[in-house]
Amino acid sequence: LVNYTLLIDGVSAGFYFKELGPAATKVSCRSRGAFPIDRFVSRWGGGGHPNAAGVRLDLPLSEAVDTLVPAALEALEERA
Repeated sequence: LVNYTLLIDGVSAGFYFKELGPAATKVSCRSRGAFPIDRFVSRWGGGGHPNAAGVRLDLPLSEAVDTLVPAALEALEERA
């Protein structure tokens, strides 16, 4: 599912959030272009490849979204 986010024009990074429990969320991440998603998620202990990575956050789903999405937007703006 996360790969479909990159089919949208103008999208450089996409995320799929999966709630694992009340305080755990798995996030699958994809990117294209010059945005290394593996380096982005490494600050939370995640990893993978430059265009495909993942991370497990010990946060409820809503907090995981509120943490990753603004940080991704900020990182993407810095690269623009």
